[in-house]
Amino acid sequence: HYCPVGTAATTQFPCPAGTFSSQTDLVSASECTQCPKGSYCLAGATVPTSECPAGHYCPPGTTRAQEFPCPAGTYVGHTGSERVEDCSSCVAGHYCPQATSTPVPCPQATYGPHTGNRQLSNCTVCDAGAACFGLGNVEPTPCPTGAYSAAGAANCSQCEPGFYCNGVGTSLEQMTLTMVCGPGLYCAAGRSTAPSGLLDACPAGYYCLAGDIEPQPQACPVGTYSPAVGRTALLDCVPCLIGHYCDEPGLSAPAGT
Repeated sequence: HYCPVGTAATTQFPCPAGTFSSQTDLVSASECTQCPKGSYCLAGATVPTSECPAGHYCPPGTTRAQEFPCPAGTYVGHTGSERVEDCSSCVAGHYCPQATSTPVPCPQATYGPHTGNRQLSNCTVCDAGAACFGLGNVEPTPCPTGAYSAAGAANCSQCEPGFYCNGVGTSLEQMTLTMVCGPGLYCAAGRSTAPSGLLDACPAGYYCLAGDIEPQPQACPVGTYSPAVGRTALLDCVPCLIGHYCDEPGLSAPAGT
């Protein structure tokens, strides 16, 4: 404090915020010492009040802890910073609002390829055909063969039955438009190669529509059978022979006579 002429009480005139003094017998505010850089000084301080908090910087004469926040897109994780240049650019995969002490990771299903992100909206939605696992992704991870994803996925999904995913980075749109298992073929879930007419023919006793219409083999109904593989329609199921019976669906030959 200081005491000009006419002072009525010892604490009537505190050293202003941004200054301090441990000396007695001061007569004017000009005799109070400017707060040093890296600290702040509340009014009436006898020593600097405290080190500058993380997420902020304190040039000489700082009056309060939050007076000088690090700008959005930067951060500082330690105390005692002295100037704005002490605030570092926000790291990739994160964003830093004003006064950040610890960068905030981009949430799952997003990524942040650039430094200096200022807000959540600077995190990019994960690309179709890729996954963004967990937090703080810098780049998306392409889906492996046998899997796919739509945009904004945290994880890749197993290729759907009736389709195949034979390339790295398959998107939902690619799978459903260009990777359809054709009529007479069967593609199980997780298919990672294009189907073969010999190896993936619809089994005998069944017929297979295109995968985008019906992904599962359809059994020839009771009263019919189908001895051949690769059948594509219900009409390919053969009526049971005279003198024989076909009492179960999905027969490749009559059940008996």
